[in-house]
Amino acid sequence: MLDRAMKKSFGEDYNLIIFSDHGALDVERKIDLNHYLESWGYLSPMQEKKNWEAWFRNCGGSAFLYTRSNNKSLVTEIRSRISQVIADEDIFIKRILSSSEMDSSGYGA
Repeated sequence: MLDRAMKKSFGEDYNLIIFSDHGALDVERKIDLNHYLESWGYLSPMQEKKNWEAWFRNCGGSAFLYTRSNNKSLVTEIRSRISQVIADEDIFIKRILSSSEMDSSGYGA
């Protein structure tokens, strides 16, 4: 039934990507990436919501980085710092998707 609806809406050539927050499994721990941005000086405490250069919007098991300006060097710097956190700490981030991967998935901004 889903295949018929997709073909009716999008034709024969379509891709369907399904994202899951945590596969309906129990959540044992949570990562607050905005905490890292605050500690690095890119984000004031969220109550203020006025002094920020970057912040993560969390969605289930995903997080999306937003920047105030289209500053690619800032994105690169934050990506590098988050990659270092992944390498140094016992957190369970599987990988960081690139902008092109996000765009091709349909989830790009």
